[in-house]
Amino acid sequence: MLQAEKQNAWVLKPEQGVFEALKICPELALVPADFNKYFDVSKKFLNICKDYSPFTELFSIDEVFMDVTKTANLFGDLIKLLKQLKKELKTKSANI
Repeated sequence: MLQAEKQNAWVLKPEQGVFEALKICPELALVPADFNKYFDVSKKFLNICKDYSPFTELFSIDEVFMDVTKTANLFGDLIKLLKQLKKELKTKSANI
C-alpha cells in the first residue's frame, strides 16, 4: 500500500507488485513482514474473541467468524458487547 503526503498523489492497484510500486514511487520504503509475530497476534485476537462467544472460528490468519446471538445478552446487548470487545482489543493491542 502506498501512502502519500497528498491524498491520492499515487495510485497503486492491489494486483501490482513491488517492482511497479517502486517505479511509481522510487522513495518507497519497504518493510519486511514478520509472519511469526503476525501469527502470534492472530492467535491472541482469536482468544480474546472466544471470551465473547464460544462460537468463534478462525477463517484465515486475519479473519474471524463469531456468532454472538446467544451471548450478546450476557453483555447487555449486541452494541454493548461490540463496544466492550473493541475496548479490550484496543487495550490489549497496545502491548503488542
